[in-house]
Amino acid sequence: MAKSSKKIIKKISSDIYVYPTDTVWGVGANIFSKEGVAKVRAIKKSDSLKPMSVLFDCVENFCSYFSLPSIFDQQFLTSFFSLESTVLLPVSWLVKEIPEWVICNSDFVGCRCLDSSVIKTVISTAGGVVTTSSLNLSGGEPIVSYDEAKDFVKTNIEFAKIIIDSSSSSSVFSDRLSGVASTLVKYDGVNFSIIREGRLANELRNRVGLLSA
Repeated sequence: MAKSSKKIIKKISSDIYVYPTDTVWGVGANIFSKEGVAKVRAIKKSDSLKPMSVLFDCVENFCSYFSLPSIFDQQFLTSFFSLESTVLLPVSWLVKEIPEWVICNSDFVGCRCLDSSVIKTVISTAGGVVTTSSLNLSGGEPIVSYDEAKDFVKTNIEFAKIIIDSSSSSSVFSDRLSGVASTLVKYDGVNFSIIREGRLANELRNRVGLLSA
């Protein structure tokens, strides 16, 4: 007698991840974990309807989520994301799902792409791309040092997986992070505009050559 088949549903972890970026310490959860994303908002005490950015670990992974115009080639994107930047792109360009609880009825979705061993470990551990936000209370000062990140987790988060580069001492993280939020750039299909200026906003304008304030 044949065995009855059962549909196996993969459970998405609601774990919270804390990690250093190129700017400040970040916090996020797997984009498909509604519970995890809600936890991040609760930790930050941020608006439950505020859209969240999505973090990718390489340009190829980022590109697989969108139908992009030709100007977004690999050279452009590698240069763009190397300059502490976040891009807002039309939701209508998505070819892979990013859940509504991440986008929150916005017409645009924010994306960061950091090609680092730490971020690759975060995404591998989370089982997919994650939301990303600064590790602080909404409107609070950014966290740059490892010790501050540990203290914030201890005080504000019941449990989180802190991901670091095990080959580096904890003291070097504050030297690697700029301490300034990323430059937020919006592209509506025709024009670029800078919504928020980060530390390398002017260099971004000059190198990419397409941006205007």
